Amino acid sequence: RQPIPSLRSLWRRWLEAGDRGAGRSTASRTKMARPCRSTAALAAFVASVLAAHAVAWDYKDNGRTWASANLGLCAGGGPQGKFSKQSPIDLPAETPTTNARSLYLKYPPLNTALHIYNTGRTLAFTLPEVYKGGFGFAASEDDLTTYTAPVYRAWQVSFHSPSEHTLAGRRMPLEMQVVHKRVNGDGALAVLSVFFEDAGTFPSPFLATLIGAKGGEGLPRGDWDEVAVNFAAADASSGGQAGMQALFRGSAFFGYEGSLTVPPCETGVRHFIRSTPQAASSEQLRQFAELLQSLSPPHGNYRTMPLGTAAGSDLVLIGSVDVLGGVVAAAAAQFAGAGGSTAEAMQAAASNPDFSKLLPGDSKALVRAKEQYQQALQELRAATHDKSIAEKKVRSFESMYNLTIGLEPKIKVKGQVQSARAEVLSADRRILAANQALNVAAQKLVTVYGQERSSHQNQGPQHPDGVAEIKPTGEPAFEPGSNGKAVVREPAHTFGIPPTEPPRGDLQYEGAEVVLPTGMAANPFVDGPAAQARVAIGARSGQGESGGLSAHGSMKLSPNLRQYDGPTGAVPVPARWPELAEKRLRHRSAASSPTPLAPQ
Repeated sequence: RQPIPSLRSLWRRWLEAGDRGAGRSTASRTKMARPCRSTAALAAFVASVLAAHAVAWDYKDNGRTWASANLGLCAGGGPQGKFSKQSPIDLPAETPTTNARSLYLKYPPLNTALHIYNTGRTLAFTLPEVYKGGFGFAASEDDLTTYTAPVYRAWQVSFHSPSEHTLAGRRMPLEMQVVHKRVNGDGALAVLSVFFEDAGTFPSPFLATLIGAKGGEGLPRGDWDEVAVNFAAADASSGGQAGMQALFRGSAFFGYEGSLTVPPCETGVRHFIRSTPQAASSEQLRQFAELLQSLSPPHGNYRTMPLGTAAGSDLVLIGSVDVLGGVVAAAAAQFAGAGGSTAEAMQAAASNPDFSKLLPGDSKALVRAKEQYQQALQELRAATHDKSIAEKKVRSFESMYNLTIGLEPKIKVKGQVQSARAEVLSADRRILAANQALNVAAQKLVTVYGQERSSHQNQGPQHPDGVAEIKPTGEPAFEPGSNGKAVVREPAHTFGIPPTEPPRGDLQYEGAEVVLPTGMAANPFVDGPAAQARVAIGARSGQGESGGLSAHGSMKLSPNLRQYDGPTGAVPVPARWPELAEKRLRHRSAASSPTPLAPQ
């Protein structure tokens, strides 16, 4: 916790501030020459200092006391239940589906180096402004290039171990959250999340890139340490499977309106969580869990489900479209919850004899899915065979090297050994890429097959907005010892356009505000220069200082995308007295201070 200043300290700082405003030195101040300043201005000054020394927060009780600590809007409540939609929630196995809108995913390769950093609570990285990636939530792709398009651009990524959302009552080993901001309109926030599950020795190319940063030294372990990550090289060596597009595509998504899961717990945030977890090796998950739980003992850096939260009443399952690769994932109800894991999809695809042949009644979509699955399977077999041959060559040349006499012949055979070892490494990369491609193909095949077989069972009565009227079978199960209060979810038939709660609430944001690019130039679905509008610092308050999120820069965004993140970052506090806030704003304007008081 940051210490709250004493009254004597406040008074001394108050006098020093007055001296600077009057152009006097502190040494020349006398009792008769002290500044004459109003009581209202004094109250505003005290409020600003207290806000700057906001109470620090941690995960010791996983957020259960954030409300009593007055951390932003984490307490929920408010007039007429404002700010009561607090995240995270449980994602039950039976969830209503919607066909009215889909998620259109567009995350180009990360062709610039990034820095993953340790915040003391989590691991995170901020995307540079030259990277234009994000998603649209619309009825068709044509709707994503208009001036009012519901498009969100990605800016900040963080990790939580174990997961914050639970999947049918299960807390997953790892959850990655990508915070986006709408490129137009109200600039609302959205979070796209993906779970990782234990797949034994099968690694995640994305996590492997992070763990292998800085020449294999691994993840940054000290507070505010950072290491460079080269996604460009990793994506090339893994056949395009190390980027974010490969993480998100090929699955339906849960969608609901909630809040940020870290203070200040701002509401009006749209959450989209991939319903099918991604595979990761046991060792990868161990490294993330070991580090994140050491940063946030004793249980890890997750917020438990807030008591009495109203979030989740509009929970639906939404289909997705991979704009770059053409992979379509329908919002099939049978893939929600525990029934749709990566391992189960792979097992189902391998055990179904119908998937190895084309049948007369197969639709075009099913035929294409079967072909892609078989192509991926053949590539995996070929890569495995080539690795076996390369390993035999290595053993043969190593034996030949041991029997060879003479320096020159040994050098020649040594070159053959190294060449054979390079073939093994190349085959390993092909196997990794083929495994990932087979994973995606299996998920798509099982999705299309299951949808066509049971479409007559899964289609309930449809409402005008396309949400099926499916009632939950009961309250979701929570992990043993959880104090989470289950919320009975009735299908809401609408989902968060526009949000039913204000996106920020009455919060005082201390320090210069970060203003992210907006408009058509910031839209990932509009072709053109990547950053016609640059990140600015305090532009709304007239500062106009040039910012910029460069690949090698030091700017780190907090999850609310409005403040810097760093050792001195403070949690915004509620503005309880609007009249005081107004006086404080007038005082700062008179003093020509560029620091904004609160969001517009």
